[in-house]
Amino acid sequence: MKRVLIADDHPIVRHGLRALIDAERDFEVTVELSEGSAVLERLDAVDVAILDISLPGLSGLELLKRWPTVGPPVVMLTMHAEYVTTAFELGARGYLLKEDAGPEVVDCLRAVLTGLRYRSRRLPREAESTALLTETERAVLRLVADHKTSRQIAEALGVSLRTVQNHRANAVAKLGLRGPGALLEFALAHVHEL
Repeated sequence: MKRVLIADDHPIVRHGLRALIDAERDFEVTVELSEGSAVLERLDAVDVAILDISLPGLSGLELLKRWPTVGPPVVMLTMHAEYVTTAFELGARGYLLKEDAGPEVVDCLRAVLTGLRYRSRRLPREAESTALLTETERAVLRLVADHKTSRQIAEALGVSLRTVQNHRANAVAKLGLRGPGALLEFALAHVHEL
């Protein structure tokens, strides 16, 4: 059971998200806050946090600046699309527009808990992330998406196994991925951009 913190100053938003999340067998909202100053004290009690950008006390972006490096992944919740790049640069793993939160919040939580980044589907895709990759790293990811092993990728590209492992590690670092299956999941989700 993954424990979720929701911090939003609108009770109807908190209650709506709680109902959607608690309906899932593997999620439970265990902390619900209406302002930002108490959030950092409650991080040990949760596996993932959903923060409104416009929280009273400490805003969601201010909280991100103070977030511990070993803290749970953060999903930013907002009505404003313009902060998406800033939020990701500050370490957010997810970015949900409030109007999209209903149908997308559970998908978002599942993605960020596996190490992927997630943004509302109506926002521009993560082209800026894949743009960070070299052509060889893209080729490796295309083969990862085909479920090829590192050894098979090395044979297909005519390079050493160590070279493939280095390309995979570089891609993981550039994309900010975490978790053993995160690279495969990213490759499958973004194969059309590679």
